[in-house]
Amino acid sequence: MIKNLSGDVKQNTEKEYKSNVLKEVAVENNPNLEQNQNDLDYLVQSQIVTEEKKEKLNITGPLIIGLISDKFEKQNDINIIIFLNIEEWNNSNQRKNELILELGSDMKVNSTDWRTIDANVTQKGFNLLKNKEYIMSIGIR
Repeated sequence: MIKNLSGDVKQNTEKEYKSNVLKEVAVENNPNLEQNQNDLDYLVQSQIVTEEKKEKLNITGPLIIGLISDKFEKQNDINIIIFLNIEEWNNSNQRKNELILELGSDMKVNSTDWRTIDANVTQKGFNLLKNKEYIMSIGIR
């Protein structure tokens, strides 16, 4: 609840509440975001919009951006970017290591940062990523 200057009490919507919580978590995991409100707002809204799309499509794993499956018809492996949910940013190295162990030779990590994993994956590896709830989305690099 928010109390304004006139004393009126305003109830936060679920979306506003979620946005505020995600902002707190994001800044906790990357304090530099506090200095750049535009980036923080963009990252939080991206996750909220992605979650809404996933809910409408009844997807529990990551949202797949682009025609990734079509790429495997021409290549054995493809370069992808994995975007972690904000709540997982503090676990990005742990998640990367888990994926390396689970996918083995079906995934080669090229680089990671606090919110993404850049990797090459085979079709088998890609299929294993589809059920990971801690991944917000996967796109082609």
